Amino acid sequence: MHWSSIGGRKHSGKTLPQILFQDPDYFFWAVEVGYLEMQGERVWDEACDLYLKAKNIRIPQEGPEKRVVEYTLNDFNNKLAHVEIVPISRPHHRRSFREPVLDLSVGRRLCKYDKHAGELLVIAVKELLLGGRSTPMTQARCEAFFDNDRNFALDGVLVSGGHFGLEG
Repeated sequence: MHWSSIGGRKHSGKTLPQILFQDPDYFFWAVEVGYLEMQGERVWDEACDLYLKAKNIRIPQEGPEKRVVEYTLNDFNNKLAHVEIVPISRPHHRRSFREPVLDLSVGRRLCKYDKHAGELLVIAVKELLLGGRSTPMTQARCEAFFDNDRNFALDGVLVSGGHFGLEG
C-alpha cells in the first residue's frame, strides 16, 4: 500500500505507520479528536485501518499451550509498567490483566497521556515480531509491518464501510 504523509506541526511528513511506532499515544489521540479525519478522506481511511490493526496485533503461538499478553500496572499510579507474553495457565501478577492480542492503545486506555506506556508497547512488538528492541524502525519497516495482514487478529472484528466506532 502507498501510505499518505500527514501535515501539521507534530509528525509532519510522516506516514501513519511511522507515527504508530514512534508515538502510539499521539496516533490514538489524533483519531479520537478527529485530527486525522481533517487530514482528508484518504488519510482517514488509512487511520481507520490502522486503528483496528494496532489494537489487534497477533501474538505468535509457540508450544502446546495458548499464550496471551499480560499487561501489568504500576502499584502507585495505575499506569502500564510491563508487557509480557505468557502461557495462559501461568498465575496472574497481582495488578495485571490479560488479552489475546497485543493492543497499542492500552496505555492510552489506562491514562489519557502516557508516552512511557507507548514505548513499552512498541518495544513489546519489536521484541515479539521484529527481531528485538534494537530493530531500527525505518519508514519502510513500519509500513511493511502494517501491510502484512498476518500480523493481525481481525477475525470477527466488524468494519463497516472502512469506518468503525471509536468507543473502545
